[in-house]
Amino acid sequence: MFGHWLHVIHQGGATAAVVGFVLIVIVSYVPLLPIPVVAAAMGAVLPYWPALLAAWAAATLAAISKFWLERLFFQKHVQRVFSRYRGWDALVRFLDKNGFVAVLITRLIPVFPSALINFASAVTGISMGAFSLATALGKLPAIMTFTLAGHHLHGNVWVTVVIVTLYVLIVGWVAIRFRRALMARSDSETGPTVQNEAIKAGEAKIHPVPDGESPGPEEPEEDRTVGDEERERGSSEG
Repeated sequence: MFGHWLHVIHQGGATAAVVGFVLIVIVSYVPLLPIPVVAAAMGAVLPYWPALLAAWAAATLAAISKFWLERLFFQKHVQRVFSRYRGWDALVRFLDKNGFVAVLITRLIPVFPSALINFASAVTGISMGAFSLATALGKLPAIMTFTLAGHHLHGNVWVTVVIVTLYVLIVGWVAIRFRRALMARSDSETGPTVQNEAIKAGEAKIHPVPDGESPGPEEPEEDRTVGDEERERGSSEG
């Protein structure tokens, strides 16, 4: 199916721009085809600037609409599903604490999939305006790179190869280092918490029950014999 629409894009003209725009929106929701592939295809058959604007607008619009829908309808479900994965809490804290800057960085450096950034942002307190602006700015370099690579595909293949290779190497290296730092920060934050909980649990077993709380079961009284009762009765009469 996507092969047919890519063939339509390769025919060029206004139809290619419209089909490319719609196709990027679709694959943003159903990631069966990488967005850079569509952007490169548009750059190969359209003038550079129209291709860039169409691809950038489509990718930005799709991300913003997904963010709005996920926050409106799936916020609690998203948190419940993804909270079991390592690094999720660190990502959410990073986005929630730094807002615009965090979304911009994670868009510029593809440490996590774009869909995951959307999900994590939806459960934070970041505003729609800050998310939209950061997403638009953060998606621009990648769209520019692959649209330019597609633009040089027919006449200067080596230019395309160099552009894509440099982009992948630089961004990949930065992304690996950034992700390691984020995971290390997550481990350092969760480690003391687990230790504190264990210490508190141990102290609860050792320390007596504070005032105001229900005490534990009373110890049973020792058995009293008949002789003990007679001796007590005699001493009281005497």
